[in-house]
Amino acid sequence: MITVLGHQYHFQKRRWAIIIGLIDVIGTFLFSLFGKNTEPRNVRKILVSRIDHLGDVLLATCALPHLKRAYPDAKIDFLIGEWAKDLLVNNPCVNETIIYDSFLHNRSGNLWYRIRSDVTSFLDAFRKIRKNRYDLGIDLRAYFINSIPLLYLSGVKYIVGYGTGGFGFLLDKEVLYRTGIHEVLHIADLIKSIGVDVKDEEIRPLYKISILGEERAKSLLKSEHIQSGELFILIHPGTSDKKKEWNIQGWKTIINDLKQSGVKIVLCGGSNDIHIVKAILSEGSQNGIVNITSPLPLEVFAGVVKRASLVIGLDSFPCHLAAAMGTPTVVLWSGINDPAQWRPYGNNVEIVRKDPSCAPCYRSKGCEQMTCMDISPEEVLERVHFADWK
Repeated sequence: MITVLGHQYHFQKRRWAIIIGLIDVIGTFLFSLFGKNTEPRNVRKILVSRIDHLGDVLLATCALPHLKRAYPDAKIDFLIGEWAKDLLVNNPCVNETIIYDSFLHNRSGNLWYRIRSDVTSFLDAFRKIRKNRYDLGIDLRAYFINSIPLLYLSGVKYIVGYGTGGFGFLLDKEVLYRTGIHEVLHIADLIKSIGVDVKDEEIRPLYKISILGEERAKSLLKSEHIQSGELFILIHPGTSDKKKEWNIQGWKTIINDLKQSGVKIVLCGGSNDIHIVKAILSEGSQNGIVNITSPLPLEVFAGVVKRASLVIGLDSFPCHLAAAMGTPTVVLWSGINDPAQWRPYGNNVEIVRKDPSCAPCYRSKGCEQMTCMDISPEEVLERVHFADWK
């Protein structure tokens, strides 16, 4: 956090905090002439926003059942990136998703493509939001870029959020950001601020699989000779952030050790992880190892995760999904983010991490050395044996 002109901001570089701070000072002065809107008494339409990555959106789903309970007659829609919309397809609390592909969070295509997608989806979202005339908008992102300007320009009547990503002067209610707590609890703070009665221990991320998704996952595992109720460990060795990757020899070592116990090992990942899985499977026996690495539909992958006895992976979406679904999870954690805020949220999650003096660094690209990922196979196996999964 960087303090500029009396405001705190989530930036790593001070110059960006200064730029946004100056915009906020000017905006606060100009918009003070208009005043703030009063909290609506009859909320019929709610727009929840989380425009960043899959894991972030999954954590954000923790707010939805509590909002639905507090506003049972209200229509709840969700502003989201195209890449994350499948997370909400089966969510019983969400009526409609509206797409806004922020160029900062879009990982597809080159910069020019991402900018064009940003502009096009911004204008499309603007038209849809303005047409729907939402009574309440809740921006769940505390970082730059947020959706606060889009919600304001689109005519949302009452907007709640954090000012730590900038544009707090456009909020009707700016919530105080507490440091040192999990992201799920930051989300809880936002919905509590509008009178939603929820205890911290009640709030959990939510992902629902359709019956068809369950059956397709079951069939996939059966085709690999894994029957219902059979123990297997699911390993996801890849991540979209290459700095968070672990070494290939480490994966080979823990897989060979776990195979000795007779449990089946299932390797998984998307198209970007194929090279990692191939490297892990090279120069060794593949007996007892199942490879389902391919671009699976999200709910099929989730069905496999749900049936797994244990999931081992990195600081990425699959481990967040496993924890949310109650599957025992072991996470190899880099020093980029603070696990106190960003660890997978669940009751049976083991974190394997080094603790160098520079961690957490919050550097989006890490560093050249990445000594925080000098995790030994023995340290991983220790947490695996400690986890309650058998």
